[in-house]
Amino acid sequence: MAHSSTSSFQFKNYIISKAQFEIDNANIGTDLQFEIEPSVEKTDESRFVITLDIQVSDSEKHMKFTFTISGFFECTANDANVINYMSVNGPAIIFPYIRAYVTNMTALSGIKPIIIPTLNLSGLGPKIKEQIKALL
Repeated sequence: MAHSSTSSFQFKNYIISKAQFEIDNANIGTDLQFEIEPSVEKTDESRFVITLDIQVSDSEKHMKFTFTISGFFECTANDANVINYMSVNGPAIIFPYIRAYVTNMTALSGIKPIIIPTLNLSGLGPKIKEQIKALL
């Protein structure tokens, strides 16, 4: 029987700390724009927080949804692996919670639910890497 071990990179929790949802017309435009601004904080020797400030808006400017989500991670790997785990895996792990939150909030607001497509978040990597290197 194979022995399994705990990964050196673990997702512990997430929290949505701030949200604002504005709608001025039920006819939301079909083209959505997404803006994601990442930041990273080291809370102790092996614990990190990736915070993503998200803005979703429609092309017609009838809807604007901004919120902040923070993912809490523990990583006991070496510095090179910490950088890779946090910059690549961190945002990818948080993203399904972002998608679900946007879908649920829009559905509960009486408009057609917005389902965010899967996105390639690799563009966030360089900014996160730069911040993590400064923390290590």
